[in-house]
Amino acid sequence: MSIALQKNVVPYEEAERYYTLLTYLEQNVNRRLFKSDRAELIKVFNVRDKYRLQKTIGVLNQYLIENNIMYKLQSSQTGRKEGRKKYWVIVPRTE
Repeated sequence: MSIALQKNVVPYEEAERYYTLLTYLEQNVNRRLFKSDRAELIKVFNVRDKYRLQKTIGVLNQYLIENNIMYKLQSSQTGRKEGRKKYWVIVPRTE
């Protein structure tokens, strides 16, 4: 593969990743993402620090801000009747 072709591969992959993430966020707005659902979300984000996959809500929200994506993740939990399970919700950012 020539050098010119190698330079074009990375922007295409980044654009595809951005589109996949945006599509996922749009389709799951206001949906409760419990622990099992968050695993899929984290895979879609694919944010890495060197080699480790980042999984915290703070890091993922920072990624959204840095890339001007108009969504954010909020953490909440269910009531006592439902067993106080923690979940994340994707909401539109209002800034």
